[in-house]
Amino acid sequence: MGSCFKQGVLRRGLRMVFIGSACTLIGLLYGFTATSQWILTVSPGLIGVGLAVALGFSIVPLAAYILHVVVDSALALRNPSYFTERGLEVCA
Repeated sequence: MGSCFKQGVLRRGLRMVFIGSACTLIGLLYGFTATSQWILTVSPGLIGVGLAVALGFSIVPLAAYILHVVVDSALALRNPSYFTERGLEVCA
């Protein structure tokens, strides 16, 4: 019975991580597009394009990490033994 309770708590936590990370990723991408549009409106030309590209390069690592968390949590929700297959133990 304790194991079932732990799995239920783990699934709830993973669901929250999945939803929170997905919302964060969507917000980050929306913020990037809105900021890039504003930069290109205020500073048209190569300077604006350069600033938008620099902003994009600064956001890419963060977006990749958040996408990794989203995919990892989705795979763990889909397959309950996902962490065990990767050699990780669930301790609670």
